[in-house]
Amino acid sequence: MTAVRAATVQAPRAIDAELASELEKQAAWISPRVRDVRVDGDGRTVRFAVEGEGDAESERQKVARFVADMTERHRPTPRKVVARRVRAGRAVVTDAFGELEKRGWVVPIAPGRVSLRGPALAVVRALDEDCARVARDSFGATEEAHPALAPTALLARCGWFASFPHAASFVAHLAEDYDAIERFRAANAGRVELAEPGRDALAPMDACLLPALCYAVYAARERTALGPDGAVVTCAGRCFRYESRNLAGLERLWEFGMREIVFMGDDERVAAGRRAALQAALDQLDRWDLEGTVETANDPFFPAARAGRAFWQRSAERKFELRLTIGRDDAGAARSVACASFNVHDRFFGTAFSIAAEGGAAASSGCVGWGLERWMLACFAQHGFDPEAWPSWLRDRVFR
Repeated sequence: MTAVRAATVQAPRAIDAELASELEKQAAWISPRVRDVRVDGDGRTVRFAVEGEGDAESERQKVARFVADMTERHRPTPRKVVARRVRAGRAVVTDAFGELEKRGWVVPIAPGRVSLRGPALAVVRALDEDCARVARDSFGATEEAHPALAPTALLARCGWFASFPHAASFVAHLAEDYDAIERFRAANAGRVELAEPGRDALAPMDACLLPALCYAVYAARERTALGPDGAVVTCAGRCFRYESRNLAGLERLWEFGMREIVFMGDDERVAAGRRAALQAALDQLDRWDLEGTVETANDPFFPAARAGRAFWQRSAERKFELRLTIGRDDAGAARSVACASFNVHDRFFGTAFSIAAEGGAAASSGCVGWGLERWMLACFAQHGFDPEAWPSWLRDRVFR
């Protein structure tokens, strides 16, 4: 039996409830041996367990550094609800994912990866088509397609490795070395599990999987000048963000589908585009008959990079999230998850990729993204599994 030892560290300052929730989620990246990280009600004591027979003190010190990074420069910025839609008196399915799995409409393949069938796939396709319609009819967006495989240099220029190194998904291949390839082949002959190659058998890492589609949109416009109307682009594809032990159901996927609208141009044009896209998403809630809130938010930055960047996003309302109800917890309270986001980036990407707005200054940019699987989960959680409870137009698409 694996040894498990309880331990604690003291936080350098009180941890509020929202930061405690984020800290407990981010704790997945501390160490494979550190488990069950919890913040006590006093907000000062962090409890955790250390597995294994090795040195527990080194793990405790790592937890202490993690807690310090999460808390010492944290500036509380409460979430601000800017819009809300309520469906009064309607029941919510407690475990919609479990029912989808039971019916065979969602098939877990590996942690963070699922296959979709039947009505679950139909909802995802209906959402993508609806979002593409919004992009086309409301914004005159140009449709584009981009590969999921991106140069590591692209994400480096976007600041991904400095802000979200824990979520990166690298793609490796064997170096062009006949003897090394033969050793790898021979080691794997007749095996049903991978015999990993040594690091020296791999070529340098020069590719990774896109965590967001908008990065490819900017890269495709490097060293270009936009016209007086700027540019609006829409695209759909697969995105990849590693979530470690947080991978669960449809809420936390390593690979997921996304539809985006990307705005580029002067500051006001981008801000106006985001405002209009937010209203379009609220109109979607009415059409899809879904309950949700739009709130200020921040991205899940790596703890050592979090404090300043999270405050920068939330305090200036550079990021909004549309959170949809997806079930209920053990106490009966509604659980929600971010199913769409609405972001402005100022001139960061315009500068990084030398994209000029009219007049020659670096272009501003913003993007709106819909998480397809999460939205689908919210539909089954809120409408249930009786087709008659669904909006008629959607019922005809999903259950025909």
